[in-house]
Amino acid sequence: MNAEPHSNGAGQRRRAPHGSGPTRLLPHNLDLEASILGGVILRNEVVVQLDDLELDDFYDHRHVVVWEAIRNLRLAGCPIDVVTLEAEIERGGKLGAIGGIAFLGELALRVPTPDNVRAYADDVRLMSLQRKAILELSSALERAYTWPHDPSELIGETAARLQRLDQIGEASRRRVGRTWDDCVDEIYARKDEPWTEIRVGNTPIATCRNGSFVPLVAPSGAGKSSLALQIIVEHALHRGPAVYVTPELDGDEAAGRSVGQLCSFSWAAVLRGEVPRDLIPAVPRLRLLEIGDANVEKLHRVVGELRDRYPGQPILVVWDYLQASPAPPGKERGFVANMSSELRRAAKAERVVLVAVSQTSTENSKKMRAGELLGLDAAATGAETSQIERDAYVILTLGDRQPIDHETVSWKLSTAKYRLGVPDVVHELHYRGRVGTWEVVGEAKSASEVRANRDVDKKAKRIAELKRSIVALVQASTRPLSKQNIIDASTGNDRLILNTVKELIGAGDLALMPGARRGGSALVWTPDKAREEQS
Repeated sequence: MNAEPHSNGAGQRRRAPHGSGPTRLLPHNLDLEASILGGVILRNEVVVQLDDLELDDFYDHRHVVVWEAIRNLRLAGCPIDVVTLEAEIERGGKLGAIGGIAFLGELALRVPTPDNVRAYADDVRLMSLQRKAILELSSALERAYTWPHDPSELIGETAARLQRLDQIGEASRRRVGRTWDDCVDEIYARKDEPWTEIRVGNTPIATCRNGSFVPLVAPSGAGKSSLALQIIVEHALHRGPAVYVTPELDGDEAAGRSVGQLCSFSWAAVLRGEVPRDLIPAVPRLRLLEIGDANVEKLHRVVGELRDRYPGQPILVVWDYLQASPAPPGKERGFVANMSSELRRAAKAERVVLVAVSQTSTENSKKMRAGELLGLDAAATGAETSQIERDAYVILTLGDRQPIDHETVSWKLSTAKYRLGVPDVVHELHYRGRVGTWEVVGEAKSASEVRANRDVDKKAKRIAELKRSIVALVQASTRPLSKQNIIDASTGNDRLILNTVKELIGAGDLALMPGARRGGSALVWTPDKAREEQS
């Protein structure tokens, strides 16, 4: 964008009055003006941020015409795009004066990002006030040469006019935040936008409003990159455009992992070319930004290209992963937190759902694997936790690792945070490490139910272990043991130990010695030894 405040361009309307000196253009910036108009064309809802922008704030007459047409369409409740603007401007007989539809198409191409239209408008209004002040002072100077009255009258009149300009500028400077009506207008401007589903196979995990930032947090070695790739490729195949950003892998390596998932081959076998080319499906809506291109600037560009090619389709982005993004020299501290905030801004600016893979902190890694942190309890498990948690609309976490067989591992995928949905939900996933595929198993459960089941299972395991240790203790003894002997030699609650001994006697695993007591306590032995003793 041209930052020169006195940029030249077509449609110049006003020059500063002058005497014998050279002619000077009034302050203006045509690129800023065009970016405001282009931003509204690309994303209609941003117009609610521009209620204080007037026709005469624009320097280029063509921009004045377009802004007037935009305001007319907004008042009529009509969509604002190149076609509707062309019809509105032609209705006023001004289409030829601005250069036709080609000029409107140019506007849409000149805006760096619609997310910044408010900042562009602030600069344009400032230059508009500068122009008005220059024109007022120049007019006063011209009149001073022929002023027939007391000069104080001219000074007072000029001061009053400049004060009004200052009041306008002060009101603009005080404009902080958005009005209630602005926010409600944006709701209805965006009501028909498609929301984006994050799916594993055919199972929806979360449905997100465009602009959402979604961290996927997991311990190292959990297969989170494979899960992220499977999610992004399935989206590109079945639902809409997708971008996979990997600061860590080369593009062919990332594609190789996905091919392995799709064709049930190992990653290494794919990279050795063992998969027949005709078995690999086309994924035209997927773009990969690899190591050198894995930055936010390139992301903005590729999202724009995909939106132009696939209009109206929900775009999903995966950034894999936050900790792999290289920090600038000397700025390593806090870099991941800053990346989180930058990616959240990018998601909102581009109206995409952005899944950012993040490694869990070392402190929480063992707890995650052991299943101690599930659902809402897992929301604060990532590295740089506080910032990532603040930025997130949804947080997904992997935990509770349970081996199934030599190549399959069970993980619990928790919806730890869900601003626009129901949080504290857990899905069981099976991960086949050889080919890197993930599959949802069974129905989703609340994290509280999963935790309760885990507590029951853990208690059952503790009792089973206690039973084994008590039986082994009695079998190894050369004489009958009293219940107090067993309590003294065992670990755990006394009541639990006594109840366990009672269960073992009832099941026939231990036997009471009839009439035999020690210290007032009945004696216990194995059934075989008890029979031998009695015989």
